[in-house]
Amino acid sequence: MTDPLARRLAEDLDDAFPALVRQHTPLLVAVLRRSGAGSAAEDLTQETLVRAYRALVGYPPERVRALHVRAWLVAIARNALRNHARDEGRRPRSDARPHGRVEAAAELGLGARPDGTEAIVDGLVDGEALLAALDELDPVRRDAVVLRHVAGLPIAQVAAELGVPVGTAKSHVSRGLSALRTRLGPEGPQGGQR
Repeated sequence: MTDPLARRLAEDLDDAFPALVRQHTPLLVAVLRRSGAGSAAEDLTQETLVRAYRALVGYPPERVRALHVRAWLVAIARNALRNHARDEGRRPRSDARPHGRVEAAAELGLGARPDGTEAIVDGLVDGEALLAALDELDPVRRDAVVLRHVAGLPIAQVAAELGVPVGTAKSHVSRGLSALRTRLGPEGPQGGQR
């Protein structure tokens, strides 16, 4: 099934690109923040969108139509983050994090309804504890959880991003969520899986 946005981009890039920006900017910022970009997430998101536009200009229409736009943008964002880390060295993470439970849940995609609207989950731990627990995960499991539950990528695309088999990606996501629940205790997020 062709992504409707990819079809629009193939037909008229300049007309459809603003929709891509509106639709995917919040996701890219959240993925980059949770992957370690901290305060640089907004700048890296802009860099990601510029790189995406430049790439799309050079792609033939049939290649654009075949894109899975969200997964493709997340891959570009992760490459931008790797380049940033390589070029700038590892910087300490910013302490600027959401403090409310609703904001933290929204950033992590926890408690979200399948239709994409946010659900307020009663009894959700405060945002600081949730983000701290995520930060404690080993990087592979954290990336797996972020790609699956923040970026909303299908498990096959999570596997491709991590460079592992599908079963291993499922295991990383499952074990990451289990570790989050353990760290957060019985007061942790309910319905954290989508």
